[in-house]
Amino acid sequence: MKQLNYHIVNPVVLGNSQKGQDSIIQYTLSNFGTTNKYYIEFGAMDGYMLSNTSYLRENQGWTGLLLEGNHQDFAFVDNPSINLHIEKITRENICELFKKYGAPNDPDFLCIDMDGIDYHIMKSILEGGYRPRTLMIECNVRFEPDESYVLKYDTEWDWDGADWYGVSPMALKKLFNEYDYVPVWIHIDDMVVVRRDVLEESGFEEPSWDYVYPKSNVPLYNTHYSKSRKFVSELDLEKWEKV
Repeated sequence: MKQLNYHIVNPVVLGNSQKGQDSIIQYTLSNFGTTNKYYIEFGAMDGYMLSNTSYLRENQGWTGLLLEGNHQDFAFVDNPSINLHIEKITRENICELFKKYGAPNDPDFLCIDMDGIDYHIMKSILEGGYRPRTLMIECNVRFEPDESYVLKYDTEWDWDGADWYGVSPMALKKLFNEYDYVPVWIHIDDMVVVRRDVLEESGFEEPSWDYVYPKSNVPLYNTHYSKSRKFVSELDLEKWEKV
C-alpha cells in the first residue's frame, strides 16, 4: 500500500486561495483522480476572492456550485456565469439547495469554510446521502488532538476572530469515520478528507492520526483577530458540546 506524503507539497497560492489550499487540493486530486470534475464550495464569497476552487474552474476545466451566505456584512450578489448563488445556508436546507441547483450526489470535491456551523452542515450533507470523493473543511486547531468538541448549532453565530469557532479536528474525524471517510491531512486549519473506497481503490493506506494532526496550533490565532477585541483563551462550555 502507498503512503500519502503531504510534507512534500509547497503550499503556494495557485489561484485565489488564502493559504495555498489550492496546492493541497492539487496534490490530493493528483493521487485520487477525478470522475466528473464538479466542485461545491461554500462560503464562496464572490467565487474569486479567497476561493479554493477558482483555480479548478479557471485553469482545469471544472464546473461546480458556489454558495455564499453573506455573513459578516458582505454584500456579494448572484453570478450565474460561475453558478454562484447567495443563500442562507442551514443544516435544514443544505441538501435542498444542492437539489435546487443541480449538484450531483458524488462531486469530485467539496469545500466548506463557514467559520461556525461547518460540522452541522457537513453532517446534514452526509445524512442526506451526498458522497463527495474528496473534500476540505475548516477546523479549529486550538484543540488538542484528542479533544472532541463542536460549537452548538446557531445559524446567527458569526465569528469575530477572537472567540473559539467551529469544530475540533477529533470531532470531525469521528463524524467522517462514521460515514466511511478518512481524514488524510490538516493544512494549517483545513482538514483534507477522502472517501474510504476512493482511498483504498487508489492503493493508499489510511494515515495515522498522529500524522494528520500531531498537535494543536494555538499561536495561529494570534493573527486572526483585531487587537480591539479581547482574545478568548478559555472554551465556553455553554456554547459547545462534547461529541
